[in-house]
Amino acid sequence: MAECVPLMREAGDNYYTATVLNHTGIAYRSLGEYGKALGYFNEALELRKKTGDQRGIATTLSDLARLERDRGNLVEARQRIEEALAQVERVRLNVASPRLRTSYFASVQEYREFYIDLLMRLSQEKPSEQLERVAFNASETGRARSLLQ
Repeated sequence: MAECVPLMREAGDNYYTATVLNHTGIAYRSLGEYGKALGYFNEALELRKKTGDQRGIATTLSDLARLERDRGNLVEARQRIEEALAQVERVRLNVASPRLRTSYFASVQEYREFYIDLLMRLSQEKPSEQLERVAFNASETGRARSLLQ
């Protein structure tokens, strides 16, 4: 996969180059090669910002959050998934069709589930921060959004 990236860069196709970079990052993450995965994700994120791919930005931020969780950096993972969720909200608000908005929201529901799981893990490390409440609020917010849609 990574062999085609130089050709894609040469062709100037940043949208698909970012997609390939992101998928390559996922592959390296699954192999436990976190340093390589991080490089691919960061490059994908920059290209997605450059092209204005709002949905892609949310996807890459979510993948970065999963990578940081796998690396044991739960605080950084939380920051990344919160950025992803904020991006999802921006995208959702700009979708004109209620039907498409519902479909998009359903497709990214796993981000909120990941966020809740991450908060519960963090609450075990930092019980004084009462992250269970934050997790509960995130869960209820997700439910409310689903009902609104």
